[in-house]
Amino acid sequence: MENYQLSSQQIALLKVLHRTLRDRKQADRVKAVMSLGSGRSVSTVAEILVLDENTVRSYFDKYVQGGEEKLLEFNEELLEGISKNPNIQRFYH
Repeated sequence: MENYQLSSQQIALLKVLHRTLRDRKQADRVKAVMSLGSGRSVSTVAEILVLDENTVRSYFDKYVQGGEEKLLEFNEELLEGISKNPNIQRFYH
């Protein structure tokens, strides 16, 4: 089992960041990291935020690797791949 503990200062900074975010997905990333860092289990966080457990873990790993900037970075390659997916395109045409 991995150690997902964060200091009270880290959690406080994430709470401030969360209040400034307008993008729901970015806010969910921050909530996932705060929740894990506060001692909640991966499965609980995933269930509450309706995310995959691996996604929750990856958000925490991104935060540990590069802080808030890495956690909130936008993956343009992923978006481009998604936008070319015919199953997704049919919803926009």
